[in-house]
Amino acid sequence: VDGARTYPSPFRPGQGATGITFDRIPADTPVRIYTVDGRPVKTLTTDSDGKALWNMTNGEESPVVSGVYLAIIEKDGTRMKLRVVVQQ
Repeated sequence: VDGARTYPSPFRPGQGATGITFDRIPADTPVRIYTVDGRPVKTLTTDSDGKALWNMTNGEESPVVSGVYLAIIEKDGTRMKLRVVVQQ
């Protein structure tokens, strides 16, 4: 997971983005998204190409608010944290 990346960050829907993409991650890897104070938001799983798209909703499929979120990616004993910014 060392090469993982995310884009666009910051996410700005007014600039044509439909979500945030996580990629360069092994297939079938969970991407856990949290608020900066540690509350779980949503868990994604990468596809066979090593990508996952966050559609800017939480686990109940309600839109998330603007702010900073943390994505935790863990696979085979390695762990990476990525910070993503949402500007709705």
